[in-house]
Amino acid sequence: MSTSKWLADVERQFEQRQAVLAVPFVEKDRAADRGAVWHPTRKVWFVPTGVDVGLFKEWNLTENSLGPTVSDQTLIADFEKAMREFNLVIPEKGIIADGRWHNVKVNVKKWNKSGAYLLNLAGGHDGVPCGQMSNKITGERSPWRYDGALLTPEQRMKMREEARIREAQASREEKDRQDAAALHAQEIWASGVSAEGHGYAIKKGVEPLGIRQVSGAKLLEYEEFVGESGRSAIRRNLMYAIVPLMTERGEVRNIQAISPDGKVKSFMRGAQKAGLMFVLGAASFESVMNSVCPIVSYAEGWATTTTFRAGMHAPAVVCFDAGNMEAVVEKTAKLLPPETVKVL
Repeated sequence: MSTSKWLADVERQFEQRQAVLAVPFVEKDRAADRGAVWHPTRKVWFVPTGVDVGLFKEWNLTENSLGPTVSDQTLIADFEKAMREFNLVIPEKGIIADGRWHNVKVNVKKWNKSGAYLLNLAGGHDGVPCGQMSNKITGERSPWRYDGALLTPEQRMKMREEARIREAQASREEKDRQDAAALHAQEIWASGVSAEGHGYAIKKGVEPLGIRQVSGAKLLEYEEFVGESGRSAIRRNLMYAIVPLMTERGEVRNIQAISPDGKVKSFMRGAQKAGLMFVLGAASFESVMNSVCPIVSYAEGWATTTTFRAGMHAPAVVCFDAGNMEAVVEKTAKLLPPETVKVL
């Protein structure tokens, strides 16, 4: 799995997290073995859906116990010590801990910039701060990982508070990002035209029920369809079928774009996905709740759900993938009358 796909999967799991944890570095292996996941960009451990949250009481922010950790200043000081031992000169402006290479001087007479370092306080997949040092004169390269001492109870309590702050900040940033993406999704959906004759519907042998289409050029006007690297699977000269991801009330919060050959199925980067759906045969799930429907079916992709809808002549809910289907069914099935048959 590529790094971008791995990060996207971690972000998807984080959106559906059960709890955020305050796991010290020395405890990270035990937490990982029990199923906790480290988010490298948000710098937090969390319990994903499907894992017993009770296994993490010692790190859960709602519990009273907490393991040890260490401050950023201590980590940087430890890394600087390793740099000096590697004969590298510490830059006057200090260490930049952004996980990228930075050139520095080597401790020789001419002091040329033949050294380099990178430091990542967030760590790799395991969350342990790590880095590398390079001496181009000798050709040596050395890895670095933090292996420090434990902190006091007071410092542990500080870590708990910092973890709470990070969780709250992550939640605010996530909501702001999702709200901004939702506005873009609504603009894209409003600009769509009839999907009659679209290649994907023809390939699947179904009517373009409920969907629209827009040009790739239109999609690329929005940053959510462009990767952080500036690249995108969307092609300007193609027409893409667009499927809206909605709340129960019918608010569009995300868009899935599907290429004519079906090889590209892209959601909006950073947009909400968990618990969203698209109902075929009704304006929204709320409409289904307020009507007398003897049967409601759930399926993953739009094409499969369209087939269900055609066969049953009843509302069918597009859940987009297996993971999201669980969230959608859990949220909506209980809102239907007991006598309504739910088909999965």
